[in-house]
Amino acid sequence: MDLDKRPFIENLKPQYHDRPFEKGYGIDLYIDGARFLPDNVTVSKIVLFVTNQNLDRMIPPQAGLPDLESYTFSPLFAFRQELRAPHFDPTLMALISLETVDQMNKEVRIVGYSAINLFISRVTKKQPTMENESVGNYQILSIKGIFLGFRM
Repeated sequence: MDLDKRPFIENLKPQYHDRPFEKGYGIDLYIDGARFLPDNVTVSKIVLFVTNQNLDRMIPPQAGLPDLESYTFSPLFAFRQELRAPHFDPTLMALISLETVDQMNKEVRIVGYSAINLFISRVTKKQPTMENESVGNYQILSIKGIFLGFRM
């Protein structure tokens, strides 16, 4: 298995289409892997929450385990979650954490986390702040090289 050794892969492409997110569209979240985890990482997993600005969960928390043949410090997940609904709250965000069992004390620890706005306002190019925002929402296309801040 040949991995790209760069810690961050720059993506200069725009991360959204400047068009409305229309009724009937869905959202697919995909996490391919993590890179260069700390030395005290053992087995790891991805945990995904999808929530709105009031922290109401859209779906139950989802977890993904890495491929058993991947490296401990650069695990490959191939984790995918589909979101389908007639209408999405424009304040939705994906909260992703990477958890492990710490090698030193054998306790579960969060290695890193990220919060990703699923929509942006057409006017402000920022996350909408109201559920009924009528200016239109735009879907993020893809995110490559998301940095998960290490806490261990």
